[in-house]
Amino acid sequence: MGGEVVGINTETFDGNKTAIKEAASVLESQGVKYRNLSIDSSSAAGKYASEIMAFPTTILVDRNGNIVGEPMLGGIDNKDNYDALMKQIQSVIDADSTNK
Repeated sequence: MGGEVVGINTETFDGNKTAIKEAASVLESQGVKYRNLSIDSSSAAGKYASEIMAFPTTILVDRNGNIVGEPMLGGIDNKDNYDALMKQIQSVIDADSTNK
């Protein structure tokens, strides 16, 4: 749909090399292909991510960096979460096509 999935692991904040190596191993063993970032805990994104209390948490961000809807707690492996995420994605696509 033209979007991208990006993972942020709060255990790898501030370039924690041990945690990054461990996370890379887990991601490889699980066959994860999407990009994963290590961010600075004092950055705006780091401060936001530090407040997350459920893992995974899905946050939809539009092309301008605006958070769309409410963060989704838990995996998208159940129909309700999947449907809610697809509805949020469609709202971003609709808004983007209207603003062209």
